[in-house]
Amino acid sequence: MRNLFLSTILTFAGYLAVTAQDTARISGVLQGVPDGTLVWLARENAVADSVRVQNGQFRLEAGAKDGIVYFLMLPEYQSQGRAATLQIYLEPGELNIQAGGPLLSNAVLSGSTFAKEQNDFLWTKEIKEGMEQIEALDDAFARNRSAIDSIIKVGRPAVQRLVEASRKWMQAHPQSTVSAYNLYNLLAIRKLITADDAYGIFKHLPETMAENNLYKHMKQYLKKEALTEIGSTAPLFSQADTLGKIVKLEDFRGKYVLVDFWASWCGPCRDESENLVRAYHKFKGRGLEFLGVSLDNNRERWLGAIRSDRLTWTQLSDLKGWQNSVAVQYGIYGIPFNMLLNPQGEVVAKNLFREDLDAKLTEIIGDR
Repeated sequence: MRNLFLSTILTFAGYLAVTAQDTARISGVLQGVPDGTLVWLARENAVADSVRVQNGQFRLEAGAKDGIVYFLMLPEYQSQGRAATLQIYLEPGELNIQAGGPLLSNAVLSGSTFAKEQNDFLWTKEIKEGMEQIEALDDAFARNRSAIDSIIKVGRPAVQRLVEASRKWMQAHPQSTVSAYNLYNLLAIRKLITADDAYGIFKHLPETMAENNLYKHMKQYLKKEALTEIGSTAPLFSQADTLGKIVKLEDFRGKYVLVDFWASWCGPCRDESENLVRAYHKFKGRGLEFLGVSLDNNRERWLGAIRSDRLTWTQLSDLKGWQNSVAVQYGIYGIPFNMLLNPQGEVVAKNLFREDLDAKLTEIIGDR
């Protein structure tokens, strides 16, 4: 189950925003972060602006016409158990951030209507309590990664309560851009609610949001989500494997196939590798194949991750990152993502991780 820990924390604890001309300006105060620490503002694997902390402060700028999602990062702290990353929704104007380092925790926002409404969202009692519970579980995971299965078992109800509280807030505030932003995270990025639930909220968003990038993304995403609805026939695709040979999805007809979208730079994807390897060796040769589609843009890192994680099944990539042709075709906004197809090419399950993957494959193929 990938909807916990780092990915969940980035979804709920990393909400920020701004508002007024095409440039967003961010002023930040970081406590506990030494001067000289590098700060990045990035999107789609590209750094839009960077600066080093001086006197505990930093200032960044980026284009943000019609609203854009960025990530505020302290790259020097990315490998210390938890990522020093905040997901940021930027609109033109000013945003002030106060946060505790080095993990950018307990961020306090000011400077825009969006920031005020987002603070209201984050300080809703049920949402605040849910975030604190998941942060505690995330700390436990960072201390003992081998205990992930037991932590997930405990954490699943906390995630469900947090999602339900978020859904209620959005339904109560359909005119707020915060609702569009959180809806985008819950469905397109983290896949924590169903497309039907998302559409029930989306259709009440005001038409004045039509030019907002999040609104456009959600409209496009909901349209593409229909491509992978349970029972639908997965659209055909082809892409080159590690040797440059073109592999077609239709080559796998007649067998069950797990199509897995991942990347070497995706921490949750790499955490899931051991589980995928275990399932592959347990069920291979019994009418099941695995097919990896990587959103990498660096061939050496892609191949290195395949070797390191022992991913011995067919791997595809066009090395275009988030613009991978198959990912764009399927509307993939967040990874890891997978879908299980039956021998006729129909989608029978999606987002199978940890124990859910083994349970579904056992149900369909049988245990030894």
